[in-house]
Amino acid sequence: MPQSLIDLYRAGGNDLSVQNGNGLWVLPLPATYVIGRDGRLAFAHIDADHRARAQPADVLMQLEQLESDQTR
Repeated sequence: MPQSLIDLYRAGGNDLSVQNGNGLWVLPLPATYVIGRDGRLAFAHIDADHRARAQPADVLMQLEQLESDQTR
């Protein structure tokens, strides 16, 4: 995390280095995965901007495609 963000978190009483239990100032990245029954990755969406999430329609479309592939 940049120092400016660390300072902001600290000002709010949040010490992520302690909360993480490892001394690191890091946050997880939100991610969405669809994995087929064969173990292969069929869809992945990861973005450092926590506001940019996978669109539900995209995930559903991928799930429908996997189901369609399995019925053939």
